[in-house]
Amino acid sequence: MQKCSEKAPDTTCRELKKENLQLKKKLADLKRTQKDLVEKEMLLRTIIESLPFDVFAIDENGRYSLQNNTCEKNWGPLIGKRPADVQIDEHTRTVWFRNNRKAFDGETVEGEVLMRLQGEERFYYNVISPMRYDGRACGIVGVNIDITDRKRAEEALQESEEKCRSITEQSPSMIFIT
Repeated sequence: MQKCSEKAPDTTCRELKKENLQLKKKLADLKRTQKDLVEKEMLLRTIIESLPFDVFAIDENGRYSLQNNTCEKNWGPLIGKRPADVQIDEHTRTVWFRNNRKAFDGETVEGEVLMRLQGEERFYYNVISPMRYDGRACGIVGVNIDITDRKRAEEALQESEEKCRSITEQSPSMIFIT
């Protein structure tokens, strides 16, 4: 950059000073934007890490690019891996591949699924959505909310209702509930 000196014309010095001021303003704006981005990333990471269920993202190359601590505890470290690289049973693999494929095709997948986690059958409410950029799916993001306890309670309630119904239907005497 040229320095203003006594020999340089006044217009050149003014232009250089004006350009320098503009560059300083742009730099200050960039620093402020960078700070805002870092703060927003910290906020999102804190939110994601505090969720008590699996949160994950898979990039357009089919590799995991994000997982929270719950997801890592349940399925192991996934970052950089493909779903095919994860050691899971065949049924769970089929569920993952089917739902991921639908999401990569642009569909939001939502519903209850049965998966095997560490040898135990578990019920999850699964939501997987495409991440869109310029109208195309450039990745997917998903959650697996463990609903096993709720499903087991529903099954126990249904069994209890069936027993009660059976007793009342088969009883030769009248039954009164007071």
